[in-house]
Amino acid sequence: MKESQTNKDLILQEVFSYFKYWGEQIDPSLRDFFHLERKNPYCGEDYGREVLDKIAELTLRGGKRQRVAFVAATTSLLGKDINDEQMKKAVLDSAMGVEILQTHLLIHDDLIDEASLRRGGETIHRFFREQSLQRDFRDDSKKYGDSIALLAGDLAVYFACQPIIRSKEITSEKKIKILDILISSGIDTFYGQLLDLLRDARGTTSEEEILKLAFIKAGRSSSEAPMYIGAVLADRDDQVVLDKLSAYAIPTSIAAQLQDDIIGM
Repeated sequence: MKESQTNKDLILQEVFSYFKYWGEQIDPSLRDFFHLERKNPYCGEDYGREVLDKIAELTLRGGKRQRVAFVAATTSLLGKDINDEQMKKAVLDSAMGVEILQTHLLIHDDLIDEASLRRGGETIHRFFREQSLQRDFRDDSKKYGDSIALLAGDLAVYFACQPIIRSKEITSEKKIKILDILISSGIDTFYGQLLDLLRDARGTTSEEEILKLAFIKAGRSSSEAPMYIGAVLADRDDQVVLDKLSAYAIPTSIAAQLQDDIIGM
């Protein structure tokens, strides 16, 4: 029993070390992306830059970076050398899109849930509500903060597409496939959010609905989509491979979401 537990602990250490490694690889790329956006002439006003900086700060605030690791691990397992500089850059460009899309989803999710904290820091709508009060703005502080968060979330979804579109390491054909995967996962996540709202409004649910919601709301964008993107980068995105990836991604992401829900309760 002790030996079995020791093996499990070692595997977990390896997994989280892998997450940490790819987090260290992608964070500089994300910083560079947002730094470049600060040169946008329409972001030159202090206020536009302030909103951009909050989006960047939330993105760089982290999380486990397992989405990045899923892109990299899938690309590697399907036969590509991710230590090759060109392939590694393609992985990072794609994974930036995945991570920034997650920022978009989190901003809107926090707004809907009236959450005050995210990743150990203040949520964007709360920050701008408080700013409104501190600066004695004449607008209603809740309306102001919520409106800024809504726009920030919308802005982040456009940002999510740019690292992929601008990548010099990804072919045009693959860019289209990756963007389709990314956008489709975002759409499905919002369908999951709508189902979640309906469930709360009804006040009832079922085991089947809970499991379905756990995957649609979180698993599509956090597990399955990054793996599919890795398959595209590896030139192995045929249906047989995608089905095998889904067979792993679906139960894994459901388990993770249920654990997160239990911790939240």
